[in-house]
Amino acid sequence: MKPSASVLLHLAVPSDSKYLSVVHERVREVAESNRFGALESEQWALAVEECAANSIEHAYAGRGDGEVDITLALEGDYLCAEICDEGQAFESKPLPPPADLKELARMGAKGGLGLTLVQKIADSVVRERLGRKNICRLVKLLPENPMTDKEKLASAEFQLRTLVDLGREFSTNFDPEKVASIALASLMGHLTILRAAFLTATPGGRLRVLASRGVKSMDSIEGLPWASLEGEGTSTETPDAPLRALRLDFIFRFTSGEEKGAILFSPRLSGRGFGEGEKNLIHAVGRQALAALTGSRAQELRIEKARADSELQVAREIQKRLLPAELPAIPGFDVAASSEACFSVGGDLFDVIPLDDSRFAIVLADVSGKGTPASLIMAFAHAAFRCLANRLPPVDLLARISELVRNANKAHRYLTGFYAELDPSTRKMIYVNAGHLPPAIIRGDETIELSTGGSVLGLLPGTTFEQGEVTLQPGDVLAIYSDGVSEAQSTNEDEFGSEGVVACVRALRAKPAAEILRLLEQSLFEFAAGRAFADDRTTLILKAL
Repeated sequence: MKPSASVLLHLAVPSDSKYLSVVHERVREVAESNRFGALESEQWALAVEECAANSIEHAYAGRGDGEVDITLALEGDYLCAEICDEGQAFESKPLPPPADLKELARMGAKGGLGLTLVQKIADSVVRERLGRKNICRLVKLLPENPMTDKEKLASAEFQLRTLVDLGREFSTNFDPEKVASIALASLMGHLTILRAAFLTATPGGRLRVLASRGVKSMDSIEGLPWASLEGEGTSTETPDAPLRALRLDFIFRFTSGEEKGAILFSPRLSGRGFGEGEKNLIHAVGRQALAALTGSRAQELRIEKARADSELQVAREIQKRLLPAELPAIPGFDVAASSEACFSVGGDLFDVIPLDDSRFAIVLADVSGKGTPASLIMAFAHAAFRCLANRLPPVDLLARISELVRNANKAHRYLTGFYAELDPSTRKMIYVNAGHLPPAIIRGDETIELSTGGSVLGLLPGTTFEQGEVTLQPGDVLAIYSDGVSEAQSTNEDEFGSEGVVACVRALRAKPAAEILRLLEQSLFEFAAGRAFADDRTTLILKAL
């Protein structure tokens, strides 16, 4: 590497093929952290893995007593990888030009395929012998553009899956040190960090070190006052000398019930700070781990409740952030929306998304079932709506989201949805109703139901849709709502019904949208007369001025 290179990863693994998966994963994560898309990151990891495999298979001839060193670094606008070994020397002749893959396959060639793939993936491949070392150097130009919306969606999906997978792991583990170590390993790999520690507070308010990675000794921290951990994230101040000496500059604190925990990190190899999504992931993993540390096997039921409460709280916080706290202003219209889960988290979503040409997308959807499983699908679907709203026509957008949801869950959960695109300048709205309760336009004494569309999302392959069109007139009030609103029951088990929603909105249509929404919710509570709601309730009111 050049002296000016910024090292992102240095990894030494034994010359054993079972470690190649570790090499692949770490290299892929570094590439994703440096503007490479998901496909390009996977290809780059494959190229580095192939070079490491070549060292194991040829330089060491399969012997497991050697070592392969992998270094990744930034050199200006290039991502570089050096794969070194001290095995049998490479042939000194220059590398041949890349072979034709189809020709290799046609000839049934057993060799040359790996090298050809590496040459096609990297911009430059150089192999040389320096002293006792074989060195294979790969270079690839960094992409000009940051991650696309599709790749951000994939990253969000990965974080959700990480939380679910760790939740399963923690639910079967009662060893505090192992739980903390699993949490650290997961976060360090995802965030490309070399040193970290997981701490909790003792009943006496002192620090207890549960696990550390990459730090030689944590003895200087053990027993310090919990108040030593000041600050949060990138603004951390570490006044105590032991903390400074360990070079653990970033502190993330969290709680679960009465328990306190913290994760300390060294600076990231990429040199980047922590994004909002990454901070949420750190806190979520920390809370999950802390919930699993609050007892022993004899207190399994108490631990299960604490962890479940913590997970639901994390999920509720994430879900609240996903739904818009404030809707964008639509010229010539008044809009208001609200969503209430019947459990801690729910499967309903709504959004108003600004589009090109001063248009707006309006979304309301309802995932089958309730609770945490439905909330995960809801988060995934919401991200999909956000990413695709400006990219596809409404019928194609709904078809694409249907396939994404169907492929993303194995429990055959589906969702009903209503998607519309409104042009305020013409008041024309095109829409697609995907198996959802028909929204109602209240126009004086007339009620117009918006039912054109198709089947539910995520249930059947190849689902297609058709779109409807309507022009809103001054004074029109559009009510979009989930079945938790219309199916609210009284103590006599009578349902509020779609008729009740329409009648209530019609009586209130002269009021602002927010007031219509508030009084509709009040009418639901009066109708239920204390009976608990059995489903999530979401309503969006759009009034043409």
